[in-house]
Amino acid sequence: MNEKGFFSTTALKLIACFLMVIDHVGMYLFPGYKIFRIVGRLSYPIFAFFIAEGCKYTKNKVKHLMLIMILGIGMLLFNYYIFNNWTGCIFLTFTFSIIYIYIFDLIKDVGLTKVLKTIIYLCVLMPGYIIFKIINIDYGFIGMMIPLGIYIINYLIHI
Repeated sequence: MNEKGFFSTTALKLIACFLMVIDHVGMYLFPGYKIFRIVGRLSYPIFAFFIAEGCKYTKNKVKHLMLIMILGIGMLLFNYYIFNNWTGCIFLTFTFSIIYIYIFDLIKDVGLTKVLKTIIYLCVLMPGYIIFKIINIDYGFIGMMIPLGIYIINYLIHI
């Protein structure tokens, strides 16, 4: 326990990693036992929160985006090499999340009305929705929207 909240960021990250291991153990070793997957999927919102926080506090946005994207491509190639299929990768989902968060940052600073900004942003989101319908990426379009939603809510709270 720390002074500012219930868990430190390190504790939350360790919990998320532990839950992710449970998810993967269930997926690969005990596929018939859904409880592993259910418990393991609790890691996603924690990781999504840290993606949003990373976008908020990073000093080098390009480096941050490239790191997540390269990890995603690497994991996708690893999955293909080991399992011979192009299974989705959470890092690719987070890559799209980061791109849309950075686009949100660009649009929010443009001198237009809130209605026009919203219309522009919705038009920008549409290609992402189509991409997620075509390719198989973990958690799909909603999964990409969760870090974005966390980021926008945090932005609105701190206006």
